[in-house]
Amino acid sequence: MDWLTDIDRSLLFFINQTCNNTLFDVVMPWIREKKTWIPAYVLLTMWIIYRHRHKSWMIVLLIVCAVALSDQVASGLFKPLFHRLRPCAAPGIREHLQLLIPCGGGYSFFSSHAATHSCLSFLLIYLMKPVKLLSALFVLWAFLICLAQVYVAYHYPSDVFCGALCGVLIAYLLAYIASHYFLKLQPAS
Repeated sequence: MDWLTDIDRSLLFFINQTCNNTLFDVVMPWIREKKTWIPAYVLLTMWIIYRHRHKSWMIVLLIVCAVALSDQVASGLFKPLFHRLRPCAAPGIREHLQLLIPCGGGYSFFSSHAATHSCLSFLLIYLMKPVKLLSALFVLWAFLICLAQVYVAYHYPSDVFCGALCGVLIAYLLAYIASHYFLKLQPAS
């Protein structure tokens, strides 16, 4: 198990220090900020309403429930269960990191940002059947948020990996249930 911890820390230091540059120092804290994406959430909601007029309220409700569930699994279940300190707060590690944002409180494993944004991205891909370019943008969006969490030393790579995996699984499960039982939308192929 120590070798996994060593890989996790090595990736953290690589992303936080080796990939360090002035552009990322400005952009990554902005990318991980929730308020940054409010216009995107509004546009996505308008797109859903335009594309699925009479079923749009069910899709929006499903998305809200999925994102809330993925957040609660991360923050309400796993973080209190594992009590893993954030890298920016971990003694022996924080001294070697470039800290770009206040560390804040709470625990690290696993990332709520990664869980919620991966859940949202993959739920949109599954339910909305966007064009391939838009699907790629949704995946890139979730990936950049995960990467930003590690870059600013708020999470370890394993935190965002497990959070993203959880988000994708929740999205798939809820989309499958919804599309087979009440939305009757075909999943993206």
